[in-house]
Amino acid sequence: FFFFLKLGRSPLNMRCYVALIALFSVASATLYGLDAQVGLVTVDPSTGKSTDIGIPLPAEAQAQNVATLDAAKGIYYFIGFNETNNAISLIGLNVKSGKEEVRVVLPFVPTGFVGIGQALDIDPTNGDVFAVGLQADAQHHIYRVNPSTGALKDVAVCGYINVLGAAHAYDYNDNTFWLQYGLNQSGDVSIEIFGFDSHTGALKHRVAQSTTKILETMSYDPASKSVVGLGYNTVAKTRTLIRLSPEGKLTTIGDIKGYFIESGGIAALDTKQGVAYFELQPTTTNSSTPFNLVGVDIGSGAVVSSPILCDNPALCPWSLEYSDA
Repeated sequence: FFFFLKLGRSPLNMRCYVALIALFSVASATLYGLDAQVGLVTVDPSTGKSTDIGIPLPAEAQAQNVATLDAAKGIYYFIGFNETNNAISLIGLNVKSGKEEVRVVLPFVPTGFVGIGQALDIDPTNGDVFAVGLQADAQHHIYRVNPSTGALKDVAVCGYINVLGAAHAYDYNDNTFWLQYGLNQSGDVSIEIFGFDSHTGALKHRVAQSTTKILETMSYDPASKSVVGLGYNTVAKTRTLIRLSPEGKLTTIGDIKGYFIESGGIAALDTKQGVAYFELQPTTTNSSTPFNLVGVDIGSGAVVSSPILCDNPALCPWSLEYSDA
């Protein structure tokens, strides 16, 4: 069921109070992303319009939602798969010029689908980047990467099942790196959320998802010191906004009315105004209906903005990150 709700996009296949708050939030937010050509863009949340920054990286393939932003340094990071030499690298782009400033080869092995089982997030306290991926030992490894020196620290090993578009977030107040993976328990496969200590690698939390609380994206909200994300209630068949507490408790904030299909687990959180952005398709529509950039108030789940983002989901941004710089 989880896979049905997510609209995956493979680079390889491609090559063949509310109104006032909404107006202020949309006008204030700065969203960055990567387009289908692996080029840096800005996205206007009030219009859905994308503007190119610099030029694309033609040799790199990307996966959806495997990106993060160091807002303080102005570097947009993603994990790229080089189609010339098959190298998997952490790549950092300058948000002003779009030019590459960081490239660190990661010890990950290619899989059948670019980016599956991978995750990326920033530690804003020191600029380290968390990079997660599959190694030759058939285990997923969590690394701390120093982008300046290229040094890698193997923080933890987690031998779980790949999930396409898996959610992830870093709670830097609690030093918890949250990851979503599949788990096989004697043939019973479930998708769960795991919280690892970002320094020791110890497993702090294991969170089972219920039929009414399936979390599909994760973004850290420093104001509430919790994670918020797009969810789904399989009983009511409704889109929801869900909160994950530092202790690993899932609660429903509210229903997100009027939308159903989401694209690749792509999300960004305006932490100043408390608005989460998702790529969603309206309900009661057909497959050719455009996707909207839907802004959701994280206090209530109310939709506060919804401009059209793209006619074809493959041409929507493949990742989105918010900057308050």
